[in-house]
Amino acid sequence: MARLSKQEQELTALRGRLEEVLSAEAPQRLTAEDYARHYSKFTAIMAKGTPEERREMIRTFVHRIEVYPREKKIRLLTYEEPSHFRVVAGAGFEPATFGL
Repeated sequence: MARLSKQEQELTALRGRLEEVLSAEAPQRLTAEDYARHYSKFTAIMAKGTPEERREMIRTFVHRIEVYPREKKIRLLTYEEPSHFRVVAGAGFEPATFGL
């Protein structure tokens, strides 16, 4: 029951954030400090995050994974452009404009 309550709170927060993002007139450009902060979050989640957090972080960059057992190979297909989402730990994803 506590888990459901927590997920409902997260969903409410995400809906509120979605409304903010959709109502924004123009996306803000990321600064070098923004990139540094996001890189720090990325490394922190990959180092100490839960398996679910790590999986979500990887899904930000990886489009598809192909497994070839006979050849003992794995092929990771990433998005062609930089990810169209900025990761905010614990709050899901939000659209971002990349570039300095």
